[in-house]
Amino acid sequence: MNLQKWVLYTSTLSLAVLIILYAYSKQTQVCLKSQALDKIIFKQQEVSSCFRAQKTDWSFEINKKINKLNARLSVIEKLLKINKKLALKVEVVEAGRIHEQVNYDVGNHLFVSEKTLEETPAVEMFIIRNWIKELNPKVAANRLLEDLLVNFKYFQLYGEVVDMKKSYQLEPKIRWAFNQIQSHQACVTHWKLTQHWDLCLNRSSLFFDSTFDFVYEQVHQKVLKAWIQAFNALSISQKYEINNNFKSQVQNFDLSSKPTAREVVSFSYNLKLLNRFWLMNEEIPNSLVHQKMLVGILKNMNSYKYSSLIEKPSFDLIYFKENLNLADVYENEKLNSIFRKALNKNPNLKIAVSNFKEMVLLPLEKNIRMDTFNTIKANQVILDSCKSIMIRDVVNFQTVTSKLVLTYNCDSKNIKSIDQLLEKGAQGFASQNIDVQFVQFHLPSLISKTALLNLDSEVFQYVQARNIKNSIYEVFGWKELNWDQVTKSYKPKAYVDAVGYFRTGEERSLSN
Repeated sequence: MNLQKWVLYTSTLSLAVLIILYAYSKQTQVCLKSQALDKIIFKQQEVSSCFRAQKTDWSFEINKKINKLNARLSVIEKLLKINKKLALKVEVVEAGRIHEQVNYDVGNHLFVSEKTLEETPAVEMFIIRNWIKELNPKVAANRLLEDLLVNFKYFQLYGEVVDMKKSYQLEPKIRWAFNQIQSHQACVTHWKLTQHWDLCLNRSSLFFDSTFDFVYEQVHQKVLKAWIQAFNALSISQKYEINNNFKSQVQNFDLSSKPTAREVVSFSYNLKLLNRFWLMNEEIPNSLVHQKMLVGILKNMNSYKYSSLIEKPSFDLIYFKENLNLADVYENEKLNSIFRKALNKNPNLKIAVSNFKEMVLLPLEKNIRMDTFNTIKANQVILDSCKSIMIRDVVNFQTVTSKLVLTYNCDSKNIKSIDQLLEKGAQGFASQNIDVQFVQFHLPSLISKTALLNLDSEVFQYVQARNIKNSIYEVFGWKELNWDQVTKSYKPKAYVDAVGYFRTGEERSLSN
């Protein structure tokens, strides 16, 4: 009797344990709690998304791995705010005897070793990469751009730079050991702009699988470092704004123009492409935070001797003065107030100050080398000079602006204001700066008559001279020279409006 009770008791207990285990296994169904990953395969055992009906055989080992992975997926998907399925697939494969870090992807399918899966952010990088492709499929056409955006976004989210060799095999295969001795020295050192570019380009096949890999190797890490340094220099609120705008920047990044075969392997093209990510319509962005980010990047890249980093930045006003100490722009109260007054009226103005070697973008306080820009454009230019300026010097600004005001001024503090120049043109400038000698030029009209001009004529003497061959009166058909009592300046009435308002300091002799 006791034996029967004992058998019944143990049988009941065993059945209860089995029921509990079964119920537990059903309750803790192994699945991926992810919108991004559709499935992961461990040694032929497939674990699907919880959003799918497909079931997976439960085991403590798989459950432990999936729980760890789900925790990571939850973080990355919340940070990226993923709310739609990306249908990505991860397959864990056996590592070779030599390479334990297996990691490569084909489209939406990632092949990764178990060691790499556990020890590196390979899955996070894979999700970020495909999230970016989903936002803008054209990004994938340029591996350098795509990798840079992926790595920068990862840094934004996690605050660390991924060891590329451990996570993604993004660096090209380099055959240095066999061929280094055959190359020119300028090609095997860290890349700097060099006269031996063509030589390096032609010999790049000795070291890299492709010429693009050569460009990639020299550009990627430097640009990523420049982006990260610029980002780290921002305040917490500014970092939040950059992070918050990243998605729309990727979506709206215009990659419609297809590069030529030579552009693909061009340092200049790729650098401009990468920096254009921070621009809006190829102009300096209106957002002060984006301006600060871009200027920080350019400043950092200047240290690598890179030039022509931006194609066509556009400004409302550029103030040029030779030998100007740019620190005075924000340290000298009187000089600073000239520009601050205009910016206070309109914070969206894009104003730059240059001494022809470097440039300051206001209201930022960072200097950028002028050769950072391939060309520059401005709606208005003030050329403030303390020396004789020739017609030739003025003509040289034709690629920069159509409207230029030349001032003869050995003390820049004599210019009291520029805000009316931006609002009302030269007439407003003349009204605010009664003591300043100036000439306003419309450069397209001036250029139309260059064949008749003596380009070596000094500007202020030329606008006063009458009794000379090809005088300004003859060339531009000045019919009348009217004195404006309000602006205390002359306004010629002419067939060709190359010169608008001007004031020479010799008004009495002109009026006789």
